Amino acid sequence: GEKSGVFARLAGLGEARNQALAAESLPPDRPGVEAWLGRHPELSGPRKTWQDLLKLTLKARELNQVNGNLISTRLANNQQALTTLLSAANQAALYGPDGQARPIGGGRSLGSV
Repeated sequence: GEKSGVFARLAGLGEARNQALAAESLPPDRPGVEAWLGRHPELSGPRKTWQDLLKLTLKARELNQVNGNLISTRLANNQQALTTLLSAANQAALYGPDGQARPIGGGRSLGSV
């Protein structure tokens, strides 16, 4: 769908960037891009695009951190609820159908077959 199309476009742009960097013997990373921009001060469009990309990356990192915190909180709440439910189910198993307390453990003594 739409996401796969955007991903394919990003992959293509990334490959074009890596080729442009390799053509000038620069590594395909942030220092490589910044060195490339330093070599081409006349190109204001790519410089602005790079700065916009860095801002978006920072925003995405912040959103990812917030999402991670929300997921951790939700997971802890779910774990606590599950523990409470399992504890309640175990308590219920301690009483027989007649409402009388059942002995804890199996019906056999230790050492019996």
